[in-house]
Amino acid sequence: MSRPHLLVVDDKPSMLALVAKLLAPLGQVTTTGTVASALRLMEVAPPAVVVCDLRLADGDGLEVLRAQRQLAPDAAFLLMTAFATVETAVQAMREGARDYLTKPFEPAELRAKVQEALRAAPPAPPPRLEASERPLSEALDVAREEASRAYLASVLRRFGGNVPAAAAHAGVERESFYRLLRKHGLRAGSYRAP
Repeated sequence: MSRPHLLVVDDKPSMLALVAKLLAPLGQVTTTGTVASALRLMEVAPPAVVVCDLRLADGDGLEVLRAQRQLAPDAAFLLMTAFATVETAVQAMREGARDYLTKPFEPAELRAKVQEALRAAPPAPPPRLEASERPLSEALDVAREEASRAYLASVLRRFGGNVPAAAAHAGVERESFYRLLRKHGLRAGSYRAP
């Protein structure tokens, strides 16, 4: 069974090293210090959990959160900050963060929040086989499923998560569109503008 991918974003190398060490038993940890590199990493390998600092050298954690909703909508997002304010916590939660950690935090608290997020995550897809390693009928089924999911995500993105408009564009009833979203593990809310 493959280990979940955890992405940690903080512009302080000492904090990156600490969080990576704490989370290493829970999954494969990738670290970075900037918003720009976090977005690139999410595009290449969508993580199961993102643990991100609020203040970063080239932006803030809320920018990473907004991008994560598009690039890795199934990922859980945990915001860390030493600048705890009720406003920031409320805004982060409203925009889809799973939880909020105030620095300094207890190592056990961080691990517990990440474990909880991993338990709540949708199951990881089975390992991918190359098309040539599958029988033709199975390869065609997989290609159809992948194309359907990509199409639904594209329509949701185009209409900002508005399901009635997306369903009308796709030429299906709204309830049928919702069933397709559930089947493919997509959430319309992940595509809504903040």
